[in-house]
Amino acid sequence: MRHFVWLLMAALMAAGSISCRKIICECRCHEYREDVLPGNDTGDGTGGEPETVKVTGFNIVLAEYPDGYDWLRDPDHGVVECDICLLQDGLETLRFPAGNEYMVSADIDMVRCIGEDVFTDFSTSSETIIRKNGEEILRYPGREMVRGLAETDGKGIYTLGIPRDAAVGWTLRCSGEILSSSDTGEIISALYTDKEEPVFVYRSEEGKYFQVRGDSQTELDVPPAYGQVVSVTFDRGTAEVCTLDETNILRKDGAELAAFEDSFNILACYPDGDTAGAVGYYGDDILSQFMYHDKEYTAFPEGYCLAAVSTGVFSDGHYCLCLNPVEPGLHPVCIMDGKTVELPVNGCFLSLGVTVEYVVP
Repeated sequence: MRHFVWLLMAALMAAGSISCRKIICECRCHEYREDVLPGNDTGDGTGGEPETVKVTGFNIVLAEYPDGYDWLRDPDHGVVECDICLLQDGLETLRFPAGNEYMVSADIDMVRCIGEDVFTDFSTSSETIIRKNGEEILRYPGREMVRGLAETDGKGIYTLGIPRDAAVGWTLRCSGEILSSSDTGEIISALYTDKEEPVFVYRSEEGKYFQVRGDSQTELDVPPAYGQVVSVTFDRGTAEVCTLDETNILRKDGAELAAFEDSFNILACYPDGDTAGAVGYYGDDILSQFMYHDKEYTAFPEGYCLAAVSTGVFSDGHYCLCLNPVEPGLHPVCIMDGKTVELPVNGCFLSLGVTVEYVVP
């Protein structure tokens, strides 16, 4: 089924991998692009800015395999070819092939959607290759797993990578050239740009948190009583730090955002302004997952789990969760603002991006 139009998905639009630990093991927040539409004339003769409305759009990336191929077991991993597709507002806007032949991986931790573009990373025996929408845009020496990527207009492409042969350490690059690096430390935030500078946060072996900005570092003041940092975002140079403590209370900069049930094991949480969403499970049954939203817990459809931390987004009161099946023969399912839709493809979700636009009604 190629180059199809998702009519049902469009109607709904109009309206790396999960860990078993209680605290989120990986906090790669969703990455988004914000478009501010120009305009300084209200049309009323005053010459002021027109009134605008903020519109959030979800851009979904999925892998589509040949009919009949068992992608869950994936016996021909790296050999079987599949297609990577991008859905925007319910319409397929991009499709390109994946497989070793194309140096494009369909692994969920090697695909990311930023705004309306799909970036992939791929390692040869000696290099790391970055592609945008299927086309190579960058390669550099060394085998790295890319944990963050940011494209700028003036300075090139920033990448934040970790070595494939080590559990800790990181390297920050600009178009392949090293800006800063460390043999220790665990990345705990997405890679952001602030005034065209790359910014991210890592946790040291001693449990301290450091903000990296280009080639400089600053320790973040996180009181131990706040618990473990699970999310860091940046707004105009200021970091917003979200923490989760042993009593299952989520805080942002010390203020309580949500108090989860003691028995709720959190896999991913998504701060959204003064509220938050989350995904988790009870007891030892990690395959029976629930969404937390508006202080309520809603079970996912049976046989489905959140595809990855990065395939969930809560933004400006809207949310989108991409669920992959855990049993053969099922199609991927998307839950958006309380509505559920099944996508009739033999495949799985890979990534989720967000586009924020300001439009004049």
